[in-house]
Amino acid sequence: MNKTVGIDSEQQWSRWWILLSYIVVGVTALWLRVTDLGLFISGDEANFWIRRSEVFWAALRSGDYGATALTEHPGVTTMWLGSLSI
Repeated sequence: MNKTVGIDSEQQWSRWWILLSYIVVGVTALWLRVTDLGLFISGDEANFWIRRSEVFWAALRSGDYGATALTEHPGVTTMWLGSLSI
């Protein structure tokens, strides 16, 4: 009873199921986010982040890097992404 070196068929199927489950979850999450893009806007997005992104982008364009610090909490990623969409 020599067992060959490598992956047996049960382990191979297990890996394929794991890979398939990751793909299904990823595609489902992407589909749910992309289909409603632009239809929903949260309260803080409308009240704060759109304007902050505009000010952030204007400060970057003018070279006034000190003016990019708009709030005391870390919102840099949101302002970068928001300014890219302007």
